[in-house]
Amino acid sequence: MAQAAMLKDMRSWAWWLVGFGVLNLFISGTTGLGWAGLLFMVGAASFIFKDAVMYVLYTITLVWAGISNLVSGQTGWVFFSFLQFYMAYQTFRSYRRFQKYQDDIARTPIIEATPAKHPWLVAPNVFPWLGGLLGIGSLAGLVLTFGILFILGMTGAQEPSETLFLLAWQFVVNTAVLGMAVSLGALFARYRFKAASIFGLISSCLVLIIWLVLVIFI
Repeated sequence: MAQAAMLKDMRSWAWWLVGFGVLNLFISGTTGLGWAGLLFMVGAASFIFKDAVMYVLYTITLVWAGISNLVSGQTGWVFFSFLQFYMAYQTFRSYRRFQKYQDDIARTPIIEATPAKHPWLVAPNVFPWLGGLLGIGSLAGLVLTFGILFILGMTGAQEPSETLFLLAWQFVVNTAVLGMAVSLGALFARYRFKAASIFGLISSCLVLIIWLVLVIFI
């Protein structure tokens, strides 16, 4: 049955994401906190939201990993990025397959879905607002981070350590990645409160575009 296959696959995704997050912390230390945090959050969401829309989050996570490796300039990681793009393509195909199944179930009144333990904690109710919140949060974090640097530079005060700045920057960027993924998922699944999802998507994409510009040209 498609539902059982999806839930089993999502459990695998959850544990793999958590495992890669731990591995990233082990290899990169504190410099990998941002990426590990993103993996942990998507993995945790897999245990909470039993919905096909989670495959959009998996897809965006893979795409972002591929983009990060692509712009790194390191030959080995550049080649690995193409594998990640292919995996993202296959994951999005899984989303379309499982989402079609869920849509078919919703259009069949004879079949009743199992009610959630917490009816308010379901993707259609949470994702649009969460995407908007993450989007505005990442944008505010971006302004705050560079605002503090600008003020410190103008006043001649001691600037924060490079490690601290990189951690703050990673937190902002990965919040934007998650905001974009959640907002896109809500839009693809045609959830209500579309304006919140669009706002989250635009805000998140703006932060990520700024990141790409800084990485490529600076």
